[in-house]
Amino acid sequence: MRSRFIDPTKHRITNFASMADFEACAEVPPGMLTIMHGGVPIDVNNNHRGFDATVVFFNAAIAASAAESMRFPVFTGSGVSRNLAANRIFVNDPSLYVDDSLLLGWYAGNRLQPDLQDVIARIVRLITRQHGVRRTVLFGASGGGFAAIETASRLTGSIAVPVNPQTSISRYWSTAVRAYTTGAWGVDAEEYDPLSLVPACTDLVDRFSRPVDARMVYVQNTGDDAHVERHYEPFLLAARRGGNDVTPVLIDSGPGHVAPAKEVLTSVLEAAVAGVAPSIPGAVAAPGAGSRAGAEAGTAPSAAAAAAPVPGAGHKAAPVPGAGLPTP
Repeated sequence: MRSRFIDPTKHRITNFASMADFEACAEVPPGMLTIMHGGVPIDVNNNHRGFDATVVFFNAAIAASAAESMRFPVFTGSGVSRNLAANRIFVNDPSLYVDDSLLLGWYAGNRLQPDLQDVIARIVRLITRQHGVRRTVLFGASGGGFAAIETASRLTGSIAVPVNPQTSISRYWSTAVRAYTTGAWGVDAEEYDPLSLVPACTDLVDRFSRPVDARMVYVQNTGDDAHVERHYEPFLLAARRGGNDVTPVLIDSGPGHVAPAKEVLTSVLEAAVAGVAPSIPGAVAAPGAGSRAGAEAGTAPSAAAAAAPVPGAGHKAAPVPGAGLPTP
C-alpha cells in the first residue's frame, strides 16, 4: 500500500473504524476524515464554511512522472474553489492505495471495496445533510468527471459538473483500463474483456439512457477529438433519450485532453452553486439534452476518428478489445 501522511499540525484528523462507525456519528467533524472500509482508508477533507451549497471534488489521473514523489492522500480543486461561496468536500480515490502502480481508478472500487461507488455516495449524503445545504455540486475532470457524474446519479437533486470526462470506461485507453482492472481488481492481464468482471458501474452512457434525478453542466473541450467522439457524443445522445437535464458547455481549449482555464472553471462552479446557467465568454452553450430541449438537442461538434490518441494523456494504446471499439 502506498504510504500516507496527513500532518496533524496542519489538520484536524478524525478516524473512523468502519462505515458503520462513521454513519453512527452524531456530528461529522470538519477537517480530515479517514474512514476504514474493507481494510483500506477512504480519506476525505470536510471543509465546512457555513454556506448553503457544498461542492464535492474528485481527482483526475495522477501523472506518471509525479507518482513516485506524490504524497497521499491527494486532493484537487482547492484552487478553483478558494473564493467560492460553498462548503467543500475533497475525496481521495482509495483504489490508489490498493496497487502502488495505479494512476487512475475512476472511484469505481476495487477487490477490497467492491461497493465503493455506493459508499462514496453515502459519505457525501451524510456530510452534506449535516452541512444543511440546499444544493450539492459534484465536480471532477477526466476520470474525476466520471466519478462526479456517477455519484450525482445516486444523489437526488444534485448537480454534476464534469470536465472532459470519460463517460464509459471501456472507451478509454486499454493500457489505463487494464492497469485498473489488474491492479485494483486482480483481473488476469490476458482477459479479453476485463471490465466484464468488474462489479461496478463503468458505463454512464447506459445509465443516463434512462431518467436520472440529477442535473448536469457538461464542460467539454472541442479540441479533444477523442473525448468528444468516444465520450461526449454518445453520452449526450443517451441523455437525450433518457430525458435527462444536461447543459453542455463547449469550450475550445486547444488540441488534446486539455482543461479550460482556471477562471473558466471557477465561473462554471459559481453558476452551479447559484443554480443558474453558466455564462462563459467564448463558450458555446449547446442546447440541453433533456426532455425540455428541442428535437435536435445535444448535437455535438464533429470529432476525429475514434482511434485517434489523446495527446498528453499518457496512454497510447488501442481501446480495450471486446469493448465494442475497433482496434487500429
